[in-house]
Amino acid sequence: MTKNYFVAYDLNVEGQDYKKIQKAIESCGFSIRIQKSLFYLKSAATLEEISKVIKAAVDKTDRLIVIEASNAFTLNLFPGTEEQIMQRWIQR
Repeated sequence: MTKNYFVAYDLNVEGQDYKKIQKAIESCGFSIRIQKSLFYLKSAATLEEISKVIKAAVDKTDRLIVIEASNAFTLNLFPGTEEQIMQRWIQR
């Protein structure tokens, strides 16, 4: 069963590879970048599976949160982003 997730991170050391973590997020399912370090993710993977994949792409000083979501409110997202998310949103 697919679920809705939000993934946010902070890379805390100068010069870290943002593409590495973004590729890890993308490898977990359909993803849309909502803000600089916030992604919507639609995935059949579990929270634990997603967290394990993304955790492997960050350093031990970085911050990471993965949230399983059932509902959301949006305002002024990047152009087209809200429509893409709502087209794929999994209702419970």
